[in-house]
Amino acid sequence: MRSKKLLTAAAVFCRSLAWFPLCILLPSLRAEGGQSRLLTGLMDEALMTIHSDTQILLPACLLCCLSFAVQMTARAAGERFRMLPRKAFAMKLAAALPAAAAGIFAVYRISGSLFNAVVLTAAAILLPLHGIDNPPEKLFAQPHYVAFLTAVILSALALHLAEQPTFTGWLFAVTAVISALFLLLLNQFMLLRLVNRRSNAETPVPREIRRSNFVMVIGMLLLTAAILVFRRPLTAVLVWMRDTAATAFWKLMIMIIRKQGGAAEIEEDADILPPPAEGEASPLWVLVWIPIIFVMWIVWRNLLSDWVYEIHELLRRLLAFLRGETRRNGRRKRPAESEEYYDTETTARRPLTKKQMKRRWRQQLRAWRSQPDSREKFYAGYQLLLTAPAWEANELRDADTVQEIREKWLNHHTPQDALDAVTSAYHTDRYAERGLPEQAIAELSAALDRLR
Repeated sequence: MRSKKLLTAAAVFCRSLAWFPLCILLPSLRAEGGQSRLLTGLMDEALMTIHSDTQILLPACLLCCLSFAVQMTARAAGERFRMLPRKAFAMKLAAALPAAAAGIFAVYRISGSLFNAVVLTAAAILLPLHGIDNPPEKLFAQPHYVAFLTAVILSALALHLAEQPTFTGWLFAVTAVISALFLLLLNQFMLLRLVNRRSNAETPVPREIRRSNFVMVIGMLLLTAAILVFRRPLTAVLVWMRDTAATAFWKLMIMIIRKQGGAAEIEEDADILPPPAEGEASPLWVLVWIPIIFVMWIVWRNLLSDWVYEIHELLRRLLAFLRGETRRNGRRKRPAESEEYYDTETTARRPLTKKQMKRRWRQQLRAWRSQPDSREKFYAGYQLLLTAPAWEANELRDADTVQEIREKWLNHHTPQDALDAVTSAYHTDRYAERGLPEQAIAELSAALDRLR
């Protein structure tokens, strides 16, 4: 599905760009006083003219681009060779090692620091390969976004303390881009889950719903971007609204005082109070925050209700633990009857290859042979016989009797008499109730050897 591929690429891009704060922080804190060691010849003269800020931004952008290319290549290799994990790992390694070598060489030549080159390359190119084969909705989930915001805050604080606030604007721009993409990813993956929550196959989101929802999200992002871009004029408008509201308030108060007959000491031309002196502020300015706080409370109450409930449950469990009480009902986040609806999501495991199935069956066979001879060992061995690699896929059914299983082997496999003795011993013990023959387990072991 094309939309799923675009969402996957956006998630991988967020994973790559999330290392930008670290790529900015380390070179900034370890910057040397002089120029870095660069390439010789004409390249030396060209790069000597680059500003010190560019010498930090250029390796960061280069590492992010290399990380994106390597992750996309690794994910494509994982999907192409899903049934061959060793070959997929070899392809990922073949894509990562040259990119890592190029990243170390480029960062070292530009910044002159081998420590920065090794650490940043390992962090930005090699670490993101962990979990690259996860489903698209888990490539850049909420924990990744929270970790990125934490890194941005710590990086900005470290740059501020180091008196290098030059790159704060770049950190803010990267944060805005990743936040917008993360909001878009959450929205689109939520639509996919809602559409496919009752379906066994993956169904694309209807075009009308996807288009209207996409327009709504893009509109919100553009509105936020407009507020950020035009923040100075908007701030001036808000200050003008504040001053106008304050002037109207004081005029209203003076008008009320005059009507009550207490305006003897108020001069005719002093209809409003003088503005406060510079550096001082009237406590009545706090009234301006009342409608803002009211709106923020309505919004954040809906957003933080789940967190408040989780904190309440954590404190309640802590008090119960300190009192020595135990919960009888087990851990539950929230009663199901208090939710509008709830679904169960099932994550399927990666199917085993034929080689892995044979190896696992041989291990089970060795463990079965080490057991002492008994009636239980015979029936455990017969269950092991049903899962032998010699059977074709979906050849046996749960409703098949022992005789039907023998006939299927007789008609489609060789040697044809492999299950004759085992079937006879099964009938003698289970149906005739005369006990297992003495050679039953030995014959079953010989049959299992033939089924290998």
